Amino acid sequence: QNGTQLALWEVKTKTLNIVELPSGQSIIRRQFPLSFFGYPVFSDDGTYLLVGGNMQGRESMVYVINLETGKDVGVVNTEGTITLNGINAYGKNELSFSGNEAGFLGGNNWVHFIWNWEEKTLDRFSEIKSTTGTIRGSKKDVRRGNLIAGTADFFNSPNEVSYIQVFDQKKKRLIYSSTKKGGAIFDFKPSPNLKFLAVGRSDGTIEM
Repeated sequence: QNGTQLALWEVKTKTLNIVELPSGQSIIRRQFPLSFFGYPVFSDDGTYLLVGGNMQGRESMVYVINLETGKDVGVVNTEGTITLNGINAYGKNELSFSGNEAGFLGGNNWVHFIWNWEEKTLDRFSEIKSTTGTIRGSKKDVRRGNLIAGTADFFNSPNEVSYIQVFDQKKKRLIYSSTKKGGAIFDFKPSPNLKFLAVGRSDGTIEM
């Protein structure tokens, strides 16, 4: 975070290690009861660390850790599996993630969650029980209050297509949808001035 801290998983021991840079000194070291875990994500102000994963595909947990104390300031539990690389921070106290509540049993019950850990609210922003319109991850346009979503139809199949959607977050109203293209969206980032969006796709192409 800002070149002063590094967060990494020790896979064999399921241990999160947060080290100071450039000294490499470990400041927080902690094991988690997770079978599979995603990338750690720092909050925008660098005060918190967000980590999440699932337990054998039946249950998932997302933690918010205070980086000064090493203690949890919030934990949320959901059914099924979450998208391990899809946890995103919004400002100082909000994050989003997606999960399939059907878990490893199969089926489609995709939910996109927005969690405010200070207000203790968990919004099921989108619920999809079909193969189209699955939100895989989202970012927030803090200037306009819109939600920018990376969305897929027929996810994880040969027919998968992906696209960007923009929603009015409060009203959950679709404002814009980009052209659907084959393959997956790997990641997307708004520019610092919030006028442009860079989209990276699984085939190696980058769109602006």
